[in-house]
Amino acid sequence: MQVLSRHRGFVGIAVVFLLVILLAWVGQQVHVGLVGQGSELRQQEAVTASRELIESEFANTQKAMKVIASEAVRLTSNHTLPLERIPSATLIQELESIRLPDQWSLSIYDMEMRLIAWQGESIPLVEEPPVNHADWRIIRDDDWRTALVLWEPLIVGDAMIGKIRVTQNLFSRAPVHNSVLEDYDVVDTWRRRARLDIQVAYGDTIGENLLQSLDGKPLGTYVITPPSEAKLIAATAVFYGNLMALGGTLLVLWFLWGIWRWCHANLSLTRLVIFAAALGLGRFIWLYLEVPARYQTGKAPLSPLFDPVHLASTLGGGLMRTTGDLFISSLCVFILGVAALRYAHACSKPPNNHQGIVWIRLGIGILAGLTLASVLVAVLHASVLDSTLSYIGRSELVPSSLELVVYASLVLLALGIVLIVSASLTTGFKMKPSRICLGVSGAVTVVMVMVLDWLQWSPWIFSLSLMIACLYTAVWGTKADIYLWLAARRAVPAALALCLLLYPVYYDALNQRKQNRVAHAVSTFDQAGSPEVSLAVREVVEEALRNPRIHELLVSGGDLEVEADRLLSGSLLSLLGAYDASVTFLSATGEELHSSGSAALSSEATQDLLIELSTGIELQASNYTFVEPQSTGAARYQYAGLAAIGEGWVLVRAQPHIVPEEANTPLLRILSASGSPDLYEDLSLASYRSGRLVHTFGDRFSKYQLDPEVASDVTRNGSLWRQGSAGESSRYLTYYLRRDDHVVAARMTIDGAFDHLYYLLRLVVGGLILCIPFCTFGYVIQWKTGLIPRARLRYQDKVMNAFLLLGVIAVIPVGIAGYNVVTEENEKALQSWLRQHLERVESTLAPEGRIGENSVAALERSNIDSLSARVGLDLNLYRGTRLVAASRRQLIDDRIVDVRLPAEVFSAIYGGAERFTFVDHKLGEFEYTAGYRAILDSNGNPAYVLSVPTLPEAERIEEERARTLAYLFGAMLGLGILVMFTGSVLARALARPIARLQQGLEEAAQGKFERVLPVESRDEVGALVNTFNTMQGQLSDSRQKLARQQRQLAWREMARQIAHEIKNPLTPMKLSIQHLQRSLGDKDPSRFKKQFQRTTATLIAQIDSLAHIANEFSSFARLPRRKVVTLDLRKVMSEAHALMQAEASAAVTLDLQLPDIPLTVQGDPNELRRTYINLVKNALEAVSGQDQRRVRVTAKVKADKIITEVIDNGSGIPLEVQDRIYEPSFSTKTSGAGLGLAIAKQAVELSGGQISFTTELGQGTTMQITLPLYPDGA
Repeated sequence: MQVLSRHRGFVGIAVVFLLVILLAWVGQQVHVGLVGQGSELRQQEAVTASRELIESEFANTQKAMKVIASEAVRLTSNHTLPLERIPSATLIQELESIRLPDQWSLSIYDMEMRLIAWQGESIPLVEEPPVNHADWRIIRDDDWRTALVLWEPLIVGDAMIGKIRVTQNLFSRAPVHNSVLEDYDVVDTWRRRARLDIQVAYGDTIGENLLQSLDGKPLGTYVITPPSEAKLIAATAVFYGNLMALGGTLLVLWFLWGIWRWCHANLSLTRLVIFAAALGLGRFIWLYLEVPARYQTGKAPLSPLFDPVHLASTLGGGLMRTTGDLFISSLCVFILGVAALRYAHACSKPPNNHQGIVWIRLGIGILAGLTLASVLVAVLHASVLDSTLSYIGRSELVPSSLELVVYASLVLLALGIVLIVSASLTTGFKMKPSRICLGVSGAVTVVMVMVLDWLQWSPWIFSLSLMIACLYTAVWGTKADIYLWLAARRAVPAALALCLLLYPVYYDALNQRKQNRVAHAVSTFDQAGSPEVSLAVREVVEEALRNPRIHELLVSGGDLEVEADRLLSGSLLSLLGAYDASVTFLSATGEELHSSGSAALSSEATQDLLIELSTGIELQASNYTFVEPQSTGAARYQYAGLAAIGEGWVLVRAQPHIVPEEANTPLLRILSASGSPDLYEDLSLASYRSGRLVHTFGDRFSKYQLDPEVASDVTRNGSLWRQGSAGESSRYLTYYLRRDDHVVAARMTIDGAFDHLYYLLRLVVGGLILCIPFCTFGYVIQWKTGLIPRARLRYQDKVMNAFLLLGVIAVIPVGIAGYNVVTEENEKALQSWLRQHLERVESTLAPEGRIGENSVAALERSNIDSLSARVGLDLNLYRGTRLVAASRRQLIDDRIVDVRLPAEVFSAIYGGAERFTFVDHKLGEFEYTAGYRAILDSNGNPAYVLSVPTLPEAERIEEERARTLAYLFGAMLGLGILVMFTGSVLARALARPIARLQQGLEEAAQGKFERVLPVESRDEVGALVNTFNTMQGQLSDSRQKLARQQRQLAWREMARQIAHEIKNPLTPMKLSIQHLQRSLGDKDPSRFKKQFQRTTATLIAQIDSLAHIANEFSSFARLPRRKVVTLDLRKVMSEAHALMQAEASAAVTLDLQLPDIPLTVQGDPNELRRTYINLVKNALEAVSGQDQRRVRVTAKVKADKIITEVIDNGSGIPLEVQDRIYEPSFSTKTSGAGLGLAIAKQAVELSGGQISFTTELGQGTTMQITLPLYPDGA
């Protein structure tokens, strides 16, 4: 009960949290029952709220479109229509001031529906515009897009001069789904906000729930599926479950805080273990409660942190099940490390200093370090191998937010482990281990490191580096103030050191991930061939299925040649220059109707292939698509796609052939489904039969025959990893796998110096970002505790701060300028590349022109596909504002490339007379640049605009930019480290002589003048040291002279005092003897006898006085021969009180007030007794003239001190003599040598105490003695 009463506040708050949990549980039970009873009402409320949300959002969208239309009217009214030139480049430039959101577009037409100006992507004009009023429409672009359209009349004055069309995509379908392209649907936003299923039918005008325009026109209907009773109950249960989890979380945090305060009050190993166990238990409780993940579901930006899609590892029983959980677990380890370090600092050295304890403590530290090193290796591997994050992506130096969290978590975990191990080692080093102990510990560490490496638990270089880092922290790092480690100049190097420590294991995990991908790619390639070609074949087949004209021709038996050529023209398959392709149409019975293309087979071969593909499939008209790589024996793989279409079949086939490498156009990753090209990215694959190459993917396999030694090893082992090189700059790693009668190989480039620098810098970025909260926390704490600004700042720190500031001033502007230069130069290089290739296209047309013709005529006669194949580039051709030809028609059909010339291009070429222009485009998060060149007619006017997009090269270009920025960032980081290191060295060099001078001055202040400082420089500092040495010598001589003079003065003063004190008793002695001498002549013997007795008594008294004077001076002058023992001060004070009680008169009240507990001190009992006798005697003499004479002697204990007081009610000490009462030979009394208080002060100080007084004239004096309480008496 005493414990509860002492911690009433803590227990009260814990009870509150328990009540929250209990009330939430009760509320859940009650509310769930009420929801079940009133489910219909709640369903209606949810539907009503969703209806209001939809109608409000739809109305807000229309209002925003109205605002844009009004702004367009305002800008257009400044121009007089009809314009001299349509479209108007001037008006297009003015429309650039209107910032359109994504998925929006703006078009302005004149009364003849000619396009005047535009912004944004084009939406086909499929609707009939209204005559003279505003109108709202819903339009569809096939099944690709659905848009909301606003037609606004363009009225200037009273005349209508044109029409404005504002569109917003309500739905946009992506051709494939990956990290770049995804569907857009405004209804998804409504679903997320309403948390209900919502279906919309655009264009429908009959239904209960109508989507209406601002003027009330029906534009569609929507259906809201009300939440089921089970869903309502589940939502209610989730709410109260979240409340209970919150209460449980707060309760755990509160108990952890209480346990930490309990541990911190008297930190011991037992309490530290209890705190660690509580922290671990609390972490698993949070995992069980799914905190904080349960509060972040579907909520940006933190929800991805707790999404297992990005990281899902079973290591640690769920401690790494998501990225956020990894960070929280690392934070717990760091907190434990800080607690362990606090314990190591508070841990006292055992009294016996037994070497056995030293061995145990160092052994625990070494075992903990190597065990935690293995744990850290496992965590590093799991964070890479069990993650879908793209750690090896080279398009951006700065990692994604989730990657940054992982990097910061790993650095934080490593820091926590270093602190824990350092704390264990510190407790051992405090006991000053012997050299033998240190040597044996080092040898054991090396042996265990090698064992861990042999077991493949932890690489030896990592384990050894971790132990060295822990050793440094234990020996040197813990000596510094904790706040210094939170300063930027300490935190940044520490973060860099941890990143360097982690990198070997981190890269090993990356390399293992690459090898796993290579092995998987070999297995997949062996089964499915090249995904690039399979994807291209599938796209041609699906395009045939979508073409209604082919359906009609198969039914009517018409000519299919045009449609077959159209399927191949501009397709991805036709651009794979290393493959021959063909399209074959078959009747329902399998009879060949038409075949075209370079890979066309004979009728017999087509029938054989059809039979092979359709084995087990009935040849009937059905929606069936089949794409498969087919082996052709010792020849090559062929890729065939088969699909039922209408009253027949379509067969698409591709077969590789040998062509120059540069003719192979790269695969567009944005056209690949999610995950399909990633497996083969940066890989080359090959298949060998009987040692001969039969199929390849990529360009790294140049030999047509497998090396005999490799073939033998693969046959014997089944698989093989082998390194090789192709020239001096290219090194690669190849994986060979034997499959039945053939060998499949995959080859990837071995990472070079740039790759290592790139990966390391990405890890360093995570570590540096972790420094921001650490340094901020440190500065805030120092500011709140008054440490900033510091009362005293070392000169070395000032110099280092100056260099750090100089480094920041030098590095940051140079880095920013370098970044701008790199970006600008990259843009210039890209534009120069585009300019050269556009000129190359025109130069390619020149030989085809006839005499007197310009490039326009040659271009009109040329086929865009053949021209694209000759120059090896994707080409788009525009006439006016419309796209008239494209080499990659699929991009047009899939709505990836707009069919309308970008407004800024039209403005630059037709308005600004630019021959070349460049525009940045964006597809989702994918950015690329396109170059545009005007093809001029004979009059010098733009007849066509030729465009070269950098879609295939965009990633390579971005990788080059990232490479340059990585070098720049690495150089800036290296420069910053160099500045900090140079600053540290120079600060030490500058501060060392000044520190020596400071130490010399401190010794001089203590009276030590013997040390001569060394002169290490010939500059001003050296001259200052010489001057100091000279001054110190002069001070030494002066001190000796002063000592001699002081001794002479002391002897003179002593002689004067002794003479004065001796002269006082000599006078009465002389007078007494003279009286005795005169009484010799007295005839009365009795009178002589009386005189003799008086004289002898006087002489004896005066001789005793002389002896007393001699004893007093002897006691003060001689060195004390003290006998220090442990004693109870109460006994000493009682004895002094008893002695003085006998001498005190009856008119004096002498009280003694002592506590019941022992007052244990260490001192000489005789000295202390004399001290208290002297103080009480002085007090008795001080009250002699008072009416009421009181003297009180008291004692009490305060903290670790004993305070005793002698209090009198005398006249007090005059102010003018208060400073001299402890001086020898000073006294305010007429008798005595004035040495009592001087001797008392000396005795108290020798016992480790202090003596002081307080006095008030007319009220009395209090003499106070403070002595340290010996621990045995606590």
